[in-house]
Amino acid sequence: MNDILTVEAAAELLGISQRTVREWSKAGKIPAMRTEKLWLFSRAQLVAWVEGKATTEQAVRSAK
Repeated sequence: MNDILTVEAAAELLGISQRTVREWSKAGKIPAMRTEKLWLFSRAQLVAWVEGKATTEQAVRSAK
């Protein structure tokens, strides 16, 4: 399993479109690294981001 993902692999992992991955990367919404021409992603950082996002959303829902 490769720990560095391309836009395509990150989109598949997150279940979103490649376009959304690029937009979120540019906006700083997801953890990403930029080379001269490519966005790259750490699998571990994306998984941690998703888990943290889910935890935050659960806390907000239970506070209502």
